[in-house]
Amino acid sequence: MEAYLVHGTAKTPSILLDPKAGTLEMKGRCIPENTIEFFRNLLDAVEAFGKTNPKKFEITLQLEYFNTSSSKCLLDLFKNTEVLMNNGAQTHINWIYDQDDEEWLEVGKDYESMTEVPFKYIEVE
Repeated sequence: MEAYLVHGTAKTPSILLDPKAGTLEMKGRCIPENTIEFFRNLLDAVEAFGKTNPKKFEITLQLEYFNTSSSKCLLDLFKNTEVLMNNGAQTHINWIYDQDDEEWLEVGKDYESMTEVPFKYIEVE
């Protein structure tokens, strides 16, 4: 399986799904014009990755902001990650947040409460 790469824009995050490393990195703002289409490609790539029976899947999110429709799609991503975990992959989500942004930390904890995938909270300056 090839890597899935999206270059970030002012409205969309950069994304790198590296199937060899078992990692997904997403960084930037997430307010795409067509959220469903933007995430469909990513979710399809994660599903294809899951069919390779990965041993590990680690997501690192460093998002500055996302809109409401992206919020639902992120939950779908986390639920897909839960499926991988239940199929034997060692999984976790790195939730990177600014040390001065307690609200963003709470958003991560809200997501964690909606899924079985463990979150690691990484504070940056």
